[in-house]
Amino acid sequence: MPTTAATPALQPIPALIKDRAPRVIETLGEPWATLGAESRRLFAEAVKIRSAYDSSDRAINEARAKDSEALADAARNGKPDPGRKHEMQVLVEQETAHNQALGATLASNTAIGDVAAAIKGDEGAKAQEALEARISEKQETVADHARKARHAIADITADAGMIELLANVRAGKVYGTISHLTERPARVPAPGGQPVDAIAVLQQIEEFVPQIELP
Repeated sequence: MPTTAATPALQPIPALIKDRAPRVIETLGEPWATLGAESRRLFAEAVKIRSAYDSSDRAINEARAKDSEALADAARNGKPDPGRKHEMQVLVEQETAHNQALGATLASNTAIGDVAAAIKGDEGAKAQEALEARISEKQETVADHARKARHAIADITADAGMIELLANVRAGKVYGTISHLTERPARVPAPGGQPVDAIAVLQQIEEFVPQIELP
């Protein structure tokens, strides 16, 4: 930023808030989509305008160098002091750039604050309630499918066991040696581990509750 000595009367520009709400919040729809888009737009503008203002010190130094050259020329030629024409012109331009940077920063910070205020206010409470209701609805759907799949797999394994029993009897084996075939669990391969009981897994899915860490 330009030195306070160059612009003593200018209002200090606050830091640009960079800690913004995750963009995923915008998937909730309005007002989050509009608030998020506006905060991103204003933040990008503020970064650009502040960068231009940050480089204005160099323009001040260049203007002072020109004024010094003009003063030296005037002294050599016996002419009056030409004044600080270049510096004063740049100071006016710098004040304009300062005000633009200040306004853009305040606008961006306010927009980011609006998102946080919405989250902490009634809109945030409504969104949380809607999400909780949606989770409950999806849980019922998952439980229903898991329950149906569990019953279907139980029927499948029973039918498969019956096929084995019939086949073995037809092959001449006695009942006592094949009665265990109808009691086999429904095992499915697990990634990188031992096979697991599909019925037990579906039971866990049926009772699934998401892990939510609250403050």
